[in-house]
Amino acid sequence: MINYDLFTWFFITSFLMALSPGPAVFLILGQGMKYGVRASMLGAVGIEIINTSYFVLSALGLSAVLAANPIVFSILKWAGIGYLFYIGIRTLMAAKPGDMIPKAKPPGSRFLIDGIVTQAANPKAVIYFSAMLPQFVDLQKPVAVQITILGIACMATEYIILTAYGWFAQKGATFLPGPKAVLWQERIAGVSLIAVALILTKN
Repeated sequence: MINYDLFTWFFITSFLMALSPGPAVFLILGQGMKYGVRASMLGAVGIEIINTSYFVLSALGLSAVLAANPIVFSILKWAGIGYLFYIGIRTLMAAKPGDMIPKAKPPGSRFLIDGIVTQAANPKAVIYFSAMLPQFVDLQKPVAVQITILGIACMATEYIILTAYGWFAQKGATFLPGPKAVLWQERIAGVSLIAVALILTKN
């Protein structure tokens, strides 16, 4: 069904890529710090929804179409960046020194949407998948089966790692001192979102 040597190297590559800091990781850290691991889990679901779409596009060879249409590429990228800047600045402006009680947690859909927008604003990911996939596919075995297995393994690995980042961020928030914890959580969340947007402008 699959080439296990190639699968092993694919898993290692996916694991290391998921561990490396990037827009998705910064978003999850911000969500976990301010709202807890459940919020970051929803954010990770949003990220994996887009990653799955990118993976499918890459498998179908449609990444070349996106690469050949810079206008569509730019619209997706800058619309997402603008949204993240807006949310980050709004969060920072809401962080007032006199406000020491937690605000009501936004609906879960907000975290899901933030994850979707963050990854959708990074359409170069589809180019990454299209470049990576051929390296780990054995043409002597069923290609569709291999791609399906590789896709599931990649998304599951990244989701687990992102969730772990969210959990560590939640635990780290408990060490913030006294009643100012809420204020600093607001600030960190806002800065994280702005950092995500800035990173995406460099991609």
